[in-house]
This record gives sequence, structure tokens and C-alpha cells, in this order.
Amino acid sequence: MKARVFFFGRLLLSTATIIAFAGSAQATIYIKNNTTNNLLTAAGYTANSGTPTTVSDFIQFDSNYSGAAIGNTGAMAALGGFIIGNNVGANVSVGTSTGATWTVGSSSISGAQTLIDMSVANVDFNVGSSGKTFRLQGGSGSTMIFNVAGNRTLTMQSNISAQGNNKKLELQGAGNVILNGSISPGVNPFGFNVAGANVTLNAVNTFVLGTGAFTVTSGSLNIANDGALGGVTTIVANGGSINAAGAARTISQAITLGGDTKFGGAYNLSLSGNITGATKRVTYSGGQTFTLTGTDSIVGLSLSSGTGVIDTGGNVTAAAAGWSQVGVNGGDTATMTVKGTGAFTANGDFNVGDGSNAISAATGTLNIQDTATVAIGSAGGFYVGA
Repeated sequence: MKARVFFFGRLLLSTATIIAFAGSAQATIYIKNNTTNNLLTAAGYTANSGTPTTVSDFIQFDSNYSGAAIGNTGAMAALGGFIIGNNVGANVSVGTSTGATWTVGSSSISGAQTLIDMSVANVDFNVGSSGKTFRLQGGSGSTMIFNVAGNRTLTMQSNISAQGNNKKLELQGAGNVILNGSISPGVNPFGFNVAGANVTLNAVNTFVLGTGAFTVTSGSLNIANDGALGGVTTIVANGGSINAAGAARTISQAITLGGDTKFGGAYNLSLSGNITGATKRVTYSGGQTFTLTGTDSIVGLSLSSGTGVIDTGGNVTAAAAGWSQVGVNGGDTATMTVKGTGAFTANGDFNVGDGSNAISAATGTLNIQDTATVAIGSAGGFYVGA
């Protein structure tokens, strides 16, 4: 079925999905039926009502779709986006034909536009094919959004590029976003923001940030490829978590803390760049080895599991306004090792272990090796098991 609607501001669909536009616009919603027809075949939509060909056209999956294997789709020069409803009969997978590029989004919109809306989805969504391209299109200053509901997964198989300068890709919701293709926007500046989603970067990427920023605001960023942060010089961490995935990882970029940030993952994680954020806290809870070899100025360092290592080149200073702790909560077991020429200065209180919980104490161990130093500032105190 093809539904034409004229409106000002917002369009409210039957699936409770909201698409925002600037000014007045005409939106056409193409509802995919349960056939194998690809996305450019009229028979693939309810009522055979034509095909999506403009930036105001959206492809929606709802109860009309129940799992038919959709044929690969050729080039799409213009598409508004995809909507996955809350009553879809099966997970959705749409593949890309050889050499095809899908251009999604409107160049006339300079504000926010949702290109993949899974905010109420009840199924997972697999988009594109390996080696093909999903091109983001928007006006200058536009934020292009993928929004994924909690417990749902969006998997992008295609590479991601962008058309036109001054764009930002923002990953919202509480769901999983798995980016298997490379991100090579080719435009400057280009921003990237993790804003609630659990995001995994599996490919080698080439970011062209310029005056844009690579930001983790909330949610999780999982680094699953040593080249995942290609082109990034600084990570702005306003909260959320940054994790090692797939293997041990080293993050060489500088990190600017705009909020308390957690680090972790199932593999060892090393931060060799400098960390700045004298009023923000670094917490590690991955249970592996967390190594710091940069010059770091933070409000406090908290190790709740695993081993935190400050090695040669590492110089970590915690501010007097904060506190640092090895073993944070009841039941925690953590170790801090300062070795080589590494240095740790706690200008606030420094606690190693906490026995105040009679039921389940936190266990902390401090090792100082080689010519490394640990210093307590005049405003702080050193406490063991307290």
C-alpha cells in the first residue's frame, strides 16, 4: 500500500514511529509485502503501488511481512529511509546487488533525519551486502540517525559513505548496531556520535572529521578492529563505555573526558594517548588488563575488576576533588600495578580494597615495581582495606 500524506512538522505512523521533517513535505510510505521481490519491484509492495524513488519515500516493514527471502536490490539514487515496525513477522534482511549504491536521506534537510528507524522494532534488521555502499545524504549541518530499540540489532553489511560536507552520523536507542562495512565518508567535516546504542566497529575505517567530532555520549563503543578508529585523533567521551572486542586492543588516540567514562570488554585494553578531564572519572570493569601509558589528568581512577597497569610513559594524576580506588564495591577483586617508570599521583584519597562490607568485602592489591612511583597529595589519604 502506498499512503500519501501532507503535513507540517511530524508524521505519526500506525506503528508509533515518528519521522521529523523541516517545513512541509509529502511522505510516501511503501509497505513491503511477504514476497521475494526486491525493493525496486512494484509487486514487492502491498497493492503493487509503485516503487520508492525519491527522498520522501520510506520503506516500512510491518505485519504484512513474515520472512520471505527478499531479492538483492540494485542502485537506489534516492530514498528517505527504512522503518521497522513493532509487529513484523520475522527478522528482515535486504541485500544489495553487485556494484549498487543506495543513497538515503534528503539533501534539503539540515537538521536531524532518521534514516533507519527501529525505535519500536520487534525484529532485527540486516542491511546491504559486503563491499557495497550505503551513502548518507543530508543538508549541511544535518544529523543522520540510526535509532535501534533495546534488545534489537541493526547489522550494516555495506560500507558507509556520505554525500556533501558537514554531516554527522548518530547511533541512538538502546539496541545493538553492528557495523561490518567500512566507514569512509569522503566528506569534511564528518561527525560520529554513539548516543545510547551498543555499537561495534568491525572494519577498518577512514574518518574525515575535520571540525567534526568522534563522540561517545552514552551507550557503548566496542572496538573490534585495530583500524576501526582510522582518521580519528581525539575521542570525546561524554559518558558511556569504550570496550575491547574480538581481541586485545590499543587505543592510541587522545581522549577528552566530558563525563565519567567506563572502559572494559572481554579482552585486554591499552590506552596510549593522553586523557584529559580533571573533573571526570575513569572506571575499568572488564576483568582483563587495562594499561595506561599516556599522560592522564582525571578526577579519579576506579578499578573494580582485573588489573590496571600504569607502565613506562604512563603518568596518571588524580585531582584533589576526587578519589581513586582499587576494588570499589563489595565482591570486587582488582589489582593496580605501577611499573617501569610509570607514576600515579593521588591528590585526593586513595583506597586499596574495602573491608567495610562485612558480608562481601572488596579486595584490592597494589604492586609497585622497578622505578615506578605512587604519591599521595597533601589533600588526600592512603587507605588499605578501609
